[in-house]
Amino acid sequence: MTAVARSAPDLRELADEQAGRVTPLAADVTTDAFGAELRRAAEQAPLTGALVYASAMPPGTLAELVRPVVAGPVVLLVTSEWAAPSHTNTDSEAWLPNVLSAAASSGAVSRLLVLGWHGHGRGHGHTARWHTPQEISAAALALLDAPADQDAVLGRVRPWASRPK
Repeated sequence: MTAVARSAPDLRELADEQAGRVTPLAADVTTDAFGAELRRAAEQAPLTGALVYASAMPPGTLAELVRPVVAGPVVLLVTSEWAAPSHTNTDSEAWLPNVLSAAASSGAVSRLLVLGWHGHGRGHGHTARWHTPQEISAAALALLDAPADQDAVLGRVRPWASRPK
């Protein structure tokens, strides 16, 4: 697996933790050099899938730079804000990713993971909380390995008023 991040020390730590499973690529997606760096990495070892955190990507980067070098599925992780009633025109209990605008799941994305929250929140005797990095990683990897293109929601995105602050 090739891990891309701006922080070389964090990448080295991840590579050390994963003992040979992660190839670190210190690169900044907001720079002009990112595309060339990603293509060089793909020439060294084919990129057979990608997990992409949407907030880290400038508009157009996914379709222009990531998709052409990734031979397999691309999972786009988006925050619960993408499921906000103001973005989806619905606050129904049965919210699904298919109500997102077309811009959320462009042709560059084969799978969408909406990061919701854990628990019921106010009034249910439980405190809602955001998912841990481990929970998010497990869900993203499971979606990457899913047998067919599909979207998923990690946790809940409704009722909107119960989300953690």
